[in-house]
Amino acid sequence: MILAFIGDNGHAREQAATEFVSGFIGVHGAMAVDKFAAEELDFASLSDAISTIPFLSPRRLVIVRDLGTNKSLAEQLDKIAEAAADTTDLVIIESHVDGRGKYLTNLKKLAEVREFAHLDGDDLLNWIVEQTKQLGGTITRGLAQKLVDRVGTNQQLIANELAKLVLYQPEITAETITELTAYTPQSSIFAMLDAAFSGNMSTALTLYKEQRTQGMEPQAIMGMITWQLHALTLVKAAGSMQANEIASRAKLSPFVVRKNQTTARRISDQKLIQLLEKAIETDKNIKTTNINTDDAVQSLILSFA
Repeated sequence: MILAFIGDNGHAREQAATEFVSGFIGVHGAMAVDKFAAEELDFASLSDAISTIPFLSPRRLVIVRDLGTNKSLAEQLDKIAEAAADTTDLVIIESHVDGRGKYLTNLKKLAEVREFAHLDGDDLLNWIVEQTKQLGGTITRGLAQKLVDRVGTNQQLIANELAKLVLYQPEITAETITELTAYTPQSSIFAMLDAAFSGNMSTALTLYKEQRTQGMEPQAIMGMITWQLHALTLVKAAGSMQANEIASRAKLSPFVVRKNQTTARRISDQKLIQLLEKAIETDKNIKTTNINTDDAVQSLILSFA
């Protein structure tokens, strides 16, 4: 059997793969398992590993990480499948696979593929509530959304933050989230621009200064502002199209799309064009003149009101 664990949701992918491997070891023992990194592997070595009859166990498990990054192996996937002994289970764990590539097409023909995509929206909030319960704590859906707004949608990061919050106090509150977690750069920039669009310039500039205190350079903040404007423009141009469809076509996270849809509804096309022109002018001045970069970026932020 060939079993592949793939998808960009690293937390869910690794958890599922670990559970499978642990179950195998529980039955057949750790001595029946071999692990390889594809970058250090050639076809002869892999063929030898998967064709060898197991010793002191009825089955053998061979685990290969990121086989798709080894072009030579990826192109010989059919031969790898033929070389595997009936007593061998081959597990392939891929951190990223090009959905348009031939490798994924072949993988789906030859293996049982389990895909793990990022959770979003209600699915992510439900997962946070359930994950908190498993850790011995409690969190409301409203506070789960607050946590997502601060740290983003990466489940591994959220899992780490939940473990910290529950350890500090099982009942997660707005106060503990604010006290113990920090905005991720993307979430912080979005919150900063959201505050600016709402006319709350004090909060917007405070968030800017927090990013500077944490070591983020003005040029990096400028880059993230530009990216957010790019996302906002795509969402604005999509009109009434559904968030998931926009995300698929624009190659954006559904979370980012939904966040920008709220802003897109309250900003005119003319205002957005003005902001894009101001951002281009600011970026040009930063790169070609001796302008104070902090002042330039903060002036751009103030123009969002």
